[in-house]
Amino acid sequence: MTSQPNIILIVEDEPDILYILRSLIRELTAGYEIIAVSSGAAALEQLAQRSVALLVTDYHMPEMTGLELAEQVRDGWPTIPVIMVTAYSTARIEKQATAAGVREFLAKPFALEHLKAALARMLGSGGKTAG
Repeated sequence: MTSQPNIILIVEDEPDILYILRSLIRELTAGYEIIAVSSGAAALEQLAQRSVALLVTDYHMPEMTGLELAEQVRDGWPTIPVIMVTAYSTARIEKQATAAGVREFLAKPFALEHLKAALARMLGSGGKTAG
């Protein structure tokens, strides 16, 4: 029997926002190791080396968007749930994100309760959602 991975990977290119997200998620998820990186490429390197329970990514990043990262996660690690956060929330982006395998979408600024609920849905069911 394999154990559930206990790592949450956060991807955000803005250092201040990365720090805040990391702090909030650490506070809300006891028992999980938090790894924070600043690019999609760095996230893919981490995914190649470790089992991850959850990926939280920003949408708008240089070199590789969160949407492109989500597509690669969907194709390479389809069991890893993805939460996307963005200040660029539109119906089109949300539709593209859903098609890329994003399971939760949070528009910045988001309420702490919304982040907490998304984390609970993704991690509370062992990282798997119905549907």
